[in-house]
Amino acid sequence: TAAQPTLQRQCMAVSEDGGVTFTKDESNPILTADMLSKEVSPLDFRDPRLFKKDGWYYLFQAEGGTGMGHRVSVARSKELFGNYEPCPFNPIMRQEDPKQAIQRCGHGKPVCTPKGEWYMVYLCGRQVDGKWSLLGRETALDKITWTADGWPMVNNLQGPSVLAKKPELPMFVA
Repeated sequence: TAAQPTLQRQCMAVSEDGGVTFTKDESNPILTADMLSKEVSPLDFRDPRLFKKDGWYYLFQAEGGTGMGHRVSVARSKELFGNYEPCPFNPIMRQEDPKQAIQRCGHGKPVCTPKGEWYMVYLCGRQVDGKWSLLGRETALDKITWTADGWPMVNNLQGPSVLAKKPELPMFVA
């Protein structure tokens, strides 16, 4: 049997606030291909984002390349080195309608404001005539809500918003 492609164990330390220090250790996989979204080739995931919230380790990952169908999925575990279970709502961010302006949504990173509101910062492309993204890859922001059992949902699973209300943040003074 061929070896399963894996996201290699790169995590060496987790701080009290959930921050992670990475190093490469290819001998111990943390996430195997069968834990990923079943619709995408297991070789086609990248840019993992790992953080801890409410006793869970969440692993956000980009899937589907960087073209149409690019998306974000998530898995979680109570233990840093697994086993990770996929979110029942995967992918949590994807544009399903090829006629919409915002496409190619991926590489999502969850962030929390000082007021405790959650958002996902991600890359996307604004299509012109369904063919080009004149601005290249743009950065977008959509709200994350959490289900009662602790799963993230971005923009209520409606795909990317064309316009989103900015979070209420304190003024930055240099």
